[in-house]
Amino acid sequence: MVLQVGSQAGFAMVFALLVAAILIAVSQQAASLLDKYVSPNAVIADAREDVTTYVRTREFTPNTMLALRQLVNDIGSETALFGELAKIPHDRVRNFRNDMYLVSEALRLMQSRTNRKFSAGDTAILTNYQEAYRQRHHGSSQAG
Repeated sequence: MVLQVGSQAGFAMVFALLVAAILIAVSQQAASLLDKYVSPNAVIADAREDVTTYVRTREFTPNTMLALRQLVNDIGSETALFGELAKIPHDRVRNFRNDMYLVSEALRLMQSRTNRKFSAGDTAILTNYQEAYRQRHHGSSQAG
């Protein structure tokens, strides 16, 4: 593929690829970080349901962190597969956006002063993850 660097379409494509690469990298970093908080006894059947239950009830179980890590991995995989939100098939966009919301809300709850689950350094990494997706989500919805 040849891109004309001076063209707006070429710039947009390079920018989209760069943003996707950043999102994939922060997803991998966040999933790796969450892995050290996963209980060895954790078992999940449906990651989305487990995280939804945590967000709704605010009751943290050993399975919650494993489910959260799985959703972060899924979001990163979807980003890697499609490159950008605009290219995700219509029938999968709702789940993708819902998963982004669930992860963000679960992380917010886990980072709250009364329910702190992460070290200060790890909180900074997870905040970076949240911000990367939040900025991209808002940028995509404005552009599309």
